[in-house]
Amino acid sequence: MTGPTPSTPPTTPTTPRSVQVPELLLDRITAPSFAARIFGPDRAAYLAAQLPATDAAAAADRDAQEAALKTRVNWIDNAQESKIRELDDLPADPDDPATQAYRARIRARFAELHGERERLEAQLKTLAKTAPVAADLTLLDCLPLAGDVLPDLPPRLKARLFQVFDIAVLWNKPGGQATVRAEITETTLQAVPGILDPGQDGYDDTGTGQPVPIGHLDNAPRSGRVPHPLNPAWGR
Repeated sequence: MTGPTPSTPPTTPTTPRSVQVPELLLDRITAPSFAARIFGPDRAAYLAAQLPATDAAAAADRDAQEAALKTRVNWIDNAQESKIRELDDLPADPDDPATQAYRARIRARFAELHGERERLEAQLKTLAKTAPVAADLTLLDCLPLAGDVLPDLPPRLKARLFQVFDIAVLWNKPGGQATVRAEITETTLQAVPGILDPGQDGYDDTGTGQPVPIGHLDNAPRSGRVPHPLNPAWGR
């Protein structure tokens, strides 16, 4: 809910699907989204500016996503064909370690491309089953205007809040950008009042409502912090 997903390079075997971050860093990343886009008074305006307002706009958005996915699939097809030709051109000399190592790397790259293609094709199938409709903002009206409540919650309730909103974070390290995604369902609406009840043990209703300042995202302090999973690939 922090804006369009930034462009990121395809996942490779050297890119972990998830990493761990200290609790204060997770607060730093997610607190602004909760304060402004989930529990803030201008949340509907933020979401309306991000999502399609008409069925036609939703259809155009889906078509654009489909075209981008198909373009990438076609690129993978060509890349795999190139790898096959490259492998065919290599001399079959079992006594040449350099050639054998080169063959192994070509096969590894081909397998990597194959895995990416499978993921893209799964996304295309899901997209084909999705009916494009205009954004419905009514669920936001059912959430309280709690403001910057995240820093005041104890770890147990904070973890529960992340869970009911199905929080996923895309961390684009080269661009130094984190994109937070939240999902609101009927289950979310039922759980939020209990999570935000200030009468619970550990709830800090005397805090400033501001996350503790920390360093740059790449150099956050880890000592004494509770690690949380952070998914660098978009979770849906």
